[in-house]
Amino acid sequence: LLAEQDLKTRLYDLKFEDNLLKCRDNRIKKIDNYGSTVYDKLQKSCSNDLKNYKKEFKRKYSKRKDLIRLDCYCEKNIFDMIDRIGEQQVGTSRYNIKLKKV
Repeated sequence: LLAEQDLKTRLYDLKFEDNLLKCRDNRIKKIDNYGSTVYDKLQKSCSNDLKNYKKEFKRKYSKRKDLIRLDCYCEKNIFDMIDRIGEQQVGTSRYNIKLKKV
């Protein structure tokens, strides 16, 4: 009887400990994200694929011709605009761009 109660207590303690660890990790994440801008959060969570793509973009752009080159030019402008928006401080916008949540 005492062994069953001890076993139940241990199981409860393990579940309680797991919940405490999860709460602690969530609290640390919330503290880390508190002072960050949206752009900083995206940079932290963004994979390296985008960075590698931007590095390879210069080589890809030079090899293209005609309409495909125009498409690459537009794509480059979009990436540049995203970088400019991310570098701006909140409340200061030169172009008055409004982003919609999808």
